[in-house]
Amino acid sequence: DARVQQLAEELRRGNSSKQKNAVSELALLSSASEAARTAIVTSGAEEMVGQVLASASDPQLLCWVLAVLSDVSSERSTASRLHERQAGTVTHLCRLLSSPDAKVQHAATLHIATLSRSEQLRGLITRKGGLEQLWAIEKPFNKCALSSSTATTSIYYPSRKR
Repeated sequence: DARVQQLAEELRRGNSSKQKNAVSELALLSSASEAARTAIVTSGAEEMVGQVLASASDPQLLCWVLAVLSDVSSERSTASRLHERQAGTVTHLCRLLSSPDAKVQHAATLHIATLSRSEQLRGLITRKGGLEQLWAIEKPFNKCALSSSTATTSIYYPSRKR
């Protein structure tokens, strides 16, 4: 808890190299401990990590940010206010769905899927174009699946028309 407070203070100061170090450590802590996830939320570090999301362009930093946000969003003790806490990240997450970096795009996709469990956030994601972007990402894979299922159908049911 004390270490999370120190890291939150580093995020508040705005020094980019110290922010990167703080976010990387928060990502490690949030993945390892329920107490750390709760401390990240209660200290305000989650909000500051969300602010880093808005301004970051470094793919590694973005992946760490998304890891922290994803980890704390799954924290059961704080889930009831998730839509209030992370609504501000949705616009940036939707932007990252078209990231040229595959890891960033993947992390953003997974986090949007997590946030979409909240009805309020699902509506916001849809309004911000996130759902359409997810469909666009999925479309090439869906074509492969459809093509494969059509071929399978014709093998098992040769008389069926396609």
